[in-house]
Amino acid sequence: MTQSGDQPLSDEHHLACVLLAPSGRIWLDQLLADVAPEDFADPVLSWIWSAAKLLHGRSQPISRRSLSALRETVSPSRRPGEPRQRGEVIAGLPLVAPAANILHTEISRLLGTSVSAPDLATLSRHVRENGRLRRLAHRLDVARQSLATATDYGTALQHCQEALSGAEEVGPAGDIRAFPDLVDEFWSWQRRPVQPGEVIPTPWPEVDEHLSGGVHSGRMIVFAGRPGAGKTNAGIELLARASELGHTTLLVSQEMSALEVTGRALAQGARVPYRQIVRRTMDADTHASVTAYAQRHRDMPMFVIDRPGMSVEHVGAASRSLHRTSEVRIIGVDYAQLLEASDSRVNRVQQVSHISRSLKLLSRELSCAVVLLSQLNRDSVKDRRRPELSDLKESGSLEQDPDVVILIHHVVDSSGQHTGIVELIIAKNRFGKTAIVELPWRGDQARMG
Repeated sequence: MTQSGDQPLSDEHHLACVLLAPSGRIWLDQLLADVAPEDFADPVLSWIWSAAKLLHGRSQPISRRSLSALRETVSPSRRPGEPRQRGEVIAGLPLVAPAANILHTEISRLLGTSVSAPDLATLSRHVRENGRLRRLAHRLDVARQSLATATDYGTALQHCQEALSGAEEVGPAGDIRAFPDLVDEFWSWQRRPVQPGEVIPTPWPEVDEHLSGGVHSGRMIVFAGRPGAGKTNAGIELLARASELGHTTLLVSQEMSALEVTGRALAQGARVPYRQIVRRTMDADTHASVTAYAQRHRDMPMFVIDRPGMSVEHVGAASRSLHRTSEVRIIGVDYAQLLEASDSRVNRVQQVSHISRSLKLLSRELSCAVVLLSQLNRDSVKDRRRPELSDLKESGSLEQDPDVVILIHHVVDSSGQHTGIVELIIAKNRFGKTAIVELPWRGDQARMG
């Protein structure tokens, strides 16, 4: 190993220099997966490692320019006397970024350092192990401080056990689980009553029969339809129903404003003509029904974001923020093809694949359901047939990632006129069989069923 200047560099510095070395790209996947930002004692290197993980996850290059640009996004520099600017909060990055001059100095040191391949495994192991030792030392300090408040030996022991409860961190060995232990956990899970929010019924009991009771936490459902087929109405109806039952929901609407979402939810819930709401010409009966529904469900925990041009990373950050204060049970995204690209250099199929995969992982991370709305291409219309999984627009990942895919199809007669029946085609179902559920289409109330 070599170093720049007379100041000796730590193992952390030598490991971090791989991020900026052109020859280090072949090792990035493994290193960024094995070593966590919190393994670094140096807060600047910890921030650089976090930023590198974020950039690498977006398939963006890791360089002086990209790291500096990311730093300016989250914590803009300012001259003396200038007002403080608010930076953007980005999930995966510490809230406080290093000062620009400190970051530039550290990057220069890393660029002046090299490391050989045989040293990487040793460096990685040392950094990880030192990080674990620091965290263990912190837990021991907490345990020692808790002894001062203990009134007896039993209480003191309990405090120490609580402080050390998470000391054995999950690593490669911790990921391996023996089958006998899994069987015991399985029977414990079977005996445990279903917790509120684990399975949330949809507005359509016929659909719930095929989905093992409804929408499950930790899973993703795709609702897909051609323009005007009612996928947005279905998404709003599903989230509003869950909120009526007391479950916190978040709708990310890229297509319509929050007021329009509210109007549709009120029309659906009150069972009134939606056109009267849109035209602001509600008659006495409609006004009374909407007022009664709004008063009855005024406090239901449904949240809406109608900011256009959001990326899937913004969706994730907003979802995590709300989840910290109000445990989110369902996240709805309307719709996949309207989300902004995280990396404009890749084609749209790759962009939509990234969106789909990121939302699937978000459902697992927050243990909530994600309802992703998507467009269908027009092939089924041209061929005068029901839509199929292959008609999902722009990405095969929208077939592979979801646990359930429901395609919306309006039935027409021989003359091409709508019959008033809408089919919810459960084209993919990891809970059971595929099926077709027929429901009456109530377009005047922006709902079905």
